[in-house]
Amino acid sequence: MQKRLGVIIPSVVDPLDYEFLNGISDAAKRLGYDVLIYTGIYNSHCDLQQDSYIRGLENIYSLPAVQRLDGILFAAERFRNPAVREAIRRQLMQTNIPCLVTYDDLLPFDSIQPRQQESIYRLTKHLIGEHGCRTIYCISGPEGNQASEERIAGYRQAMLEAGLPFRNDWIFYGDFWKTVPAEIGRKIAAGSIPMPEAVVCASDTMAAALCESLMQNGISVPGQVKVTGYDGGWDAWLNVPRITTVEGRERQFGEDAVLTLHEMITGEPAGFSAVKQAIRYGGSCGCDPAKMPQAPDSPVDAYFRARVRNQMHKRTFLASDLFAHTGGASTLNEWITKTDSVGHVLPNWVWLDICLCRDWCMDFAYPERFRQVGFHDRMLLALSKRRGQNAPDQYEFDTRDILPALCKPHEPLLILMTSLHSHGQIFGYLASAYTKAEDIEPDEFYTGWCDAAAHGLYQLQQAMYLEYRRRQIPVLSSHDAQTGLYNRRGFAEHLHDILYRPYAETETPLLILLGIPPEPDHAEDYDPALLLGNALRDVLPENGFLARMRQNVFAVTVPADREQDDSGIAGGLIVSAEHRMQHLRGKADIPVPRVVSAVQRLTQETLAKAAASVEECEQILLERISAASAYAPDYKEMLQKLRREITAEPQREWDIEQIAREIGISRSHLQRLYKQFFSVSCMDDVITARISKAKSLLLHTDLRIHEIALQCGYQNESHFMRQFKVKCGVTAMQYRKQNT
Repeated sequence: MQKRLGVIIPSVVDPLDYEFLNGISDAAKRLGYDVLIYTGIYNSHCDLQQDSYIRGLENIYSLPAVQRLDGILFAAERFRNPAVREAIRRQLMQTNIPCLVTYDDLLPFDSIQPRQQESIYRLTKHLIGEHGCRTIYCISGPEGNQASEERIAGYRQAMLEAGLPFRNDWIFYGDFWKTVPAEIGRKIAAGSIPMPEAVVCASDTMAAALCESLMQNGISVPGQVKVTGYDGGWDAWLNVPRITTVEGRERQFGEDAVLTLHEMITGEPAGFSAVKQAIRYGGSCGCDPAKMPQAPDSPVDAYFRARVRNQMHKRTFLASDLFAHTGGASTLNEWITKTDSVGHVLPNWVWLDICLCRDWCMDFAYPERFRQVGFHDRMLLALSKRRGQNAPDQYEFDTRDILPALCKPHEPLLILMTSLHSHGQIFGYLASAYTKAEDIEPDEFYTGWCDAAAHGLYQLQQAMYLEYRRRQIPVLSSHDAQTGLYNRRGFAEHLHDILYRPYAETETPLLILLGIPPEPDHAEDYDPALLLGNALRDVLPENGFLARMRQNVFAVTVPADREQDDSGIAGGLIVSAEHRMQHLRGKADIPVPRVVSAVQRLTQETLAKAAASVEECEQILLERISAASAYAPDYKEMLQKLRREITAEPQREWDIEQIAREIGISRSHLQRLYKQFFSVSCMDDVITARISKAKSLLLHTDLRIHEIALQCGYQNESHFMRQFKVKCGVTAMQYRKQNT
C-alpha cells in the first residue's frame, strides 16, 4: 500500500502556500508518499461571525484523525481562529499517528521551524558590502518569538562581522504586519527617529508598509532609505519598487518538514532539504534587478502564470449555471450522472472522487436528525471520475482507508480533501488528485462547484423525503389512538403554524415538554401517562397546543412574553396538571405520577432550527426522566467496569464510538459521564494504562522498546516514545536504566 502523509492547512491562497506545498510534494514523492491536503478553504477568523456554512467547510479537519495516515503535518500557525486550531489539536491527540507541527510549539507534538538566520544575514551583508550602508535598522516580529529572534540574530551577525554597532535602539519589534513599520516610516519622515541608510524588515508585508509610509511622507526609496524584506511573497512582487527579498524559504521548509516527519515515522535519519534560499533582488535596495545574478522568474511569477492559465480555463465555463446542471435529480444515480457531466469544469485534476457518508440521506422518520459534524465510519464512493472512462464506483468502503484509489498501485499524488455540505448538513467529502501543487486552486470557482454539487444532493434528499411523506400519509395518522391528541407526526405538521401564527410583539412560542418516569408498582389497569394527558387537555392555556410525543412524553406550546421566566411558566402548568390529576382520580387509590419537564424557546428563524430545538429539548427531558427513574441504568457501574477492562487490557484498540454504542448512549454523553465520574477522559485513562504497562515491562522483562510498544497498543514506536516522555519526563530507556 502506498504510504500517506496528511497536511492540515486552512487555505491555499498565496504564493507562499504553493511554495510550501511544492516542497512537501517534492520530498514526499522521493520518499514514496501520497500527500493528502485537508483544507477548509476559508481561513476563518475568531472575530468574524461563524455560521453553519463555515462550520461545514471546517468539518474536513475531523477527518485526518480517523483515517489511516502514516504521519500528519499540522500547519497550526496559519490558522487565524484559535478555537479551530485547538479543536484539531485535541482530535490529533486521540490518535497514534505521528504528528509534526510547523512553526508553533503545540504540546504534546514535536514542532519544526524554517531556517531563517542565514538569509537575513545575507541581506544585511548585501546592504553593507554592495551599498556601503552603515546605519541599518531592523524591524522584526514580536519580542521573544522564535522566528523573530532568529531573524534578528542574522542581522546582528552581519553587523558585528562588519565591525558595525549593534544597537538596541536600531531594533524595532512589531508583529510581522503593517502597523509598526508604517508608524516607523512616519516618525523617520518627521525626524523623531533619525533617518537610517537602510532598514532590514523581517517580512515582505512590513517592508511594503514601510516603503509606502516613507514615500507618502516624502522620503525616497531607495534614494534616501534602502529597504529589504523577507518571505518572497506577493507583497514584494507587487510593491513599486519591487522589494529585495528572499525566496525559497517555504519550499525548503516544506521539504525539511517532510524529511523530519519521515524520520519520526521510520526512525531512519533523513537529513535536510538541499533547496537553497536565495536573494531575489528588486529595486528597493538600490540594485538594478536586470543586472543581478538571479533566475529570470521568481516563484511569484510562476504563481501568477498558473493563476492566469487557470483563469482562462474557468472563463470558458463562466456561464455554466452549475446549480441548474446538478439540481433537480430524482434518484442518486441521476444526481451522480448530473455531477459527472460537469466534472470537466474544474481544471487540472488527474481524478475526482466524491465520497458520501452512509447516512447522507438522514432518517426520514426523524427529519430533524441529520449529520452536522464528523463523518460516518462507512463511506459510499458515489463518483470516481477519470479522464476518459470512469473507474468503478457506487460501493462502500471503510472511512479509515480514505479512498479506494489509494489502495491500488500508483505514482505519488497530491490529493485535495474538502468537505461536501449544504444547509448545515454534512454529506461527505470531495477528493481531487493532482500531480503538482500549482495545479491546485481551491478558490471561489472550486467552492462554487462543490456548493452546486452539494445543493443538488440536498434537493434530492428533500425530494426523497417528500415522497416518503406522501407514501406515509395513508398508513400513518397524525393523532394518538389512545388519547386522541396529536402525536409526533401531528406536532411536526403543525410546527410551522406554531412558529408563524400571529403573536403579540413581545411574545414568542415556548415549548414545554413533560414526562413521567417509569413507576414499577402501579396497578395494571392504571396508566399514569393517560392520566397526565387528560389533565393537560383540561388545563391547556388558550392558544396552546398539545401533543403526545412518546408513550410517556407530552409537548405543550404556548405564547409567552419574552420577559417571563420560562421555568416559572412550566412550573405553573405542572401545578395545574397535578391539581387536575388529583381531581380526575377522585377517590381511587392511585398515586399522582411524578412529572419532570424541559423548556425551550422556539426560534422563528427557520423551521429546521425550530425542529432541531425540539429534538434537543426532548433529549434533555429523556435524560432527566432517566435520572429520575429508579430503574435508570447504572452508568457509573458500567463505566467502572470499562475502566477495569482498560487497566487490564490497555493494548486493545479502544474505540469510543463502539463503547458508547454498547452502553447505549451517545459518544459525547459517554465522554461527559466518564470525566464526571473519574476526573479524566477515557482516552487519557487508556494512555495512562498503556504507560503503566510499559513501565512494568521495562522493569521486569528484557523486551526491546519496539516490542514493548506493540504489547502496549502502539503501532508506531516513535509515538510511544513521545507519549512516554510526556507522561514520565524521561525516555523509556532512561526509565529502565534508572530503575533497574
